[in-house]
Amino acid sequence: MPARVEAQLVSDQASDQSAPVATAVAPADAPSPSGSAAAAVELVLVRYEDTPRGLAALEHARALVDRRGARLTVVAVAPHEPNHGGCAICRSTAGMYNRQMDEIAEEEISAAATHVGVCDTVEFVVAKGGSFMRGIGEIAVQRGARTVVLPAPRGGWLARRFGRDEAGLTRRRGVAEVIVVDESS
Repeated sequence: MPARVEAQLVSDQASDQSAPVATAVAPADAPSPSGSAAAAVELVLVRYEDTPRGLAALEHARALVDRRGARLTVVAVAPHEPNHGGCAICRSTAGMYNRQMDEIAEEEISAAATHVGVCDTVEFVVAKGGSFMRGIGEIAVQRGARTVVLPAPRGGWLARRFGRDEAGLTRRRGVAEVIVVDESS
């Protein structure tokens, strides 16, 4: 049975949102990330979503891990809306939205575990709260990931017009290598 671990992540001080909380699922016999053996092994982090793009990113990250002899952290992000202000209807709606995002992220991590399998070199993390775009960079920096693999962004006109550069935001957090994988690659 996998062990569950919760950790508080660092967030932007200028943000009015609470810091994301990561729930990690790893085998009970997995070494501690703070141990000296774990510190010597490279960490590859992949953001998973249950889409063909997300599966392509997961497969690419798995291939990187196999080639480099690295550890893999699979992350699903559950963005949260603040629910500490406004009227009762707004707070309850934000609370329902947050619970739904948590459920979706948990389902995505379960799907990723099905594709990858649970072993001592793979960790599954659900990042709850805060910003979706900042969540991956925060987890990568906190865990010391040198490489982050992201699925290609959605291709609709709204995403092209209003979308944010997740790879650029992750690089600005200090991650050395950010790879964006298209499902056709």
